[in-house]
Amino acid sequence: MGTKKLLKNLLIKTNFQVVTKRISEKINFSQYIKINDQKFLIPIVKNIGYDNLIFADGKWKIDFLQKIFKAKKGVFVDVGANVGQTLLILKSVDAKMRYIGFEPNPNCVFYINYLIKKNKFTDCSIIPIGIYSETKIMNFDMGNEADQAGAMVDSLMSGGKPRNRLYVPVFKFDELLDYVNLNPISVLKIDVEGAELNVLYGLIKTLREQKIFIICEILWAHLEEKLEETERRNTNIKKFLDESDYLIFQIIKSADNNFVDSLKKISKLQNQVFSEENRILCEYLILHKEEEYIIKDMFTVVN
Repeated sequence: MGTKKLLKNLLIKTNFQVVTKRISEKINFSQYIKINDQKFLIPIVKNIGYDNLIFADGKWKIDFLQKIFKAKKGVFVDVGANVGQTLLILKSVDAKMRYIGFEPNPNCVFYINYLIKKNKFTDCSIIPIGIYSETKIMNFDMGNEADQAGAMVDSLMSGGKPRNRLYVPVFKFDELLDYVNLNPISVLKIDVEGAELNVLYGLIKTLREQKIFIICEILWAHLEEKLEETERRNTNIKKFLDESDYLIFQIIKSADNNFVDSLKKISKLQNQVFSEENRILCEYLILHKEEEYIIKDMFTVVN
């Protein structure tokens, strides 16, 4: 195929995608999917919700949570709820477990509340704030209305002017305990696109008073020039966890990303440039050292 014809076909395809997206923004619909043999209704509202239909990266969490919930009972806390991907996984594993989600993006908050209503989920709440190391108003940058990579920090990202910027309230997690009943917490999931250390700094009291399991995504730098900054952040994360008597394990997944093969005990967080090939290595389990024995009965643990 000649260069001119190739460019013409590419332009037609691009124009078609743009037109299709503009049309779909005007049409809301719902579609059923199955997760873990459970049926869920996924609404698509102004193009928000498609990530729930794809469900590409979360299958390993089903296997993971099924094992963990045998030992850890209590509230499931979701820091960085986005459009409810983790909520759907949780409900497929244990429909009765109490869920509290934190999400600063108002578009996502609206969508998750709608998702909860459409599926008649019980004992679920979404709180429209971010979790951080202090209480204040912050910038929240995102590429689209419900961007999974929306972030309050830019330390990992490739730069460039964000297409959408919001101002959002953020709170220290410990300050919320007097207002929201979060006792006991079974699992706390953190997915905050580079703000992991800041979230952990706001959990000092909680980590001291409750021995919780934390599932945390710790992304690597998107550019080589960000490696030094990422190294400092990773060093501080490990130092904070050591001082809090918490251990960190890298979650090693199966080749098809559907199961957890093993847990690797980490003495130093890796620091690499992010790629599609190594993205499956960015998930970690954090737990109190006194509860290490629990996971040894569930998973293969390697040093």
